[in-house]
Amino acid sequence: MSSLAFAERGERAMPGLVLLHGLGMGHRMWQPQLDAFGSRFHVLAPDLPGFAQSVAVGPFTITGAAAAVAALIDEHHGRPAHVCGLSLGAMVGLAMAIEQSTTVESLVVSGAQIRPHRLLMAMQIAVMRLVPTSRLVSSMASPIPGGRPETAEAARADLGTTGKPRLLAAIRDAGNADFRSSLPLVQCRTLVLCGSRDRFNLGAARTIAAAVPNATLKIVLGVGHVWNLEAPERFNEALESFL
Repeated sequence: MSSLAFAERGERAMPGLVLLHGLGMGHRMWQPQLDAFGSRFHVLAPDLPGFAQSVAVGPFTITGAAAAVAALIDEHHGRPAHVCGLSLGAMVGLAMAIEQSTTVESLVVSGAQIRPHRLLMAMQIAVMRLVPTSRLVSSMASPIPGGRPETAEAARADLGTTGKPRLLAAIRDAGNADFRSSLPLVQCRTLVLCGSRDRFNLGAARTIAAAVPNATLKIVLGVGHVWNLEAPERFNEALESFL
């Protein structure tokens, strides 16, 4: 039984849609999508293990998060669901499609990494260790796009609840990931998204789309990494069209 905290919209009889958040905040980063899709889908948006209201379920690992979300789908939806992940959530989505494939109807990944640069990740961890927690939370929340004060407030609250040690543990685990050899195991229909201004992840997006057998690549012009908040109407349109 899954013990993840989660938001839920829609009726269980509707098609399932699971939204997996990135490193910066919990399920509340998906508010524009919860509002848009809750009338037509059974939407589950969990806080991943070790994050926000699921801190007690941690520590975070990609494999552990994939298993926990699969259990959430089994318990609260009862059949395979469409899975959409952004950034760290996209890596969890890939792991689900590989390791928990019976719970994944289709997969959408945006801003995913498949083998993060080990040296850059180590440098990021070293810098984060030195930064006071309050300053780290402020610096990570301030770039959250969307222009809505409540979004930045939610990011600060979720980051504060998660805390620096758990953030560092999640970054460390993600930094050790390497999906390159297992991408061909993703057999479900897959949409690979990346903003044209998300330059750090463009190469990975192209690699995923080339290696996954049933994948489509869409580079979205003029948006960055967290574009579900930056341009929610465009994100919702891309997701709706795929679903």
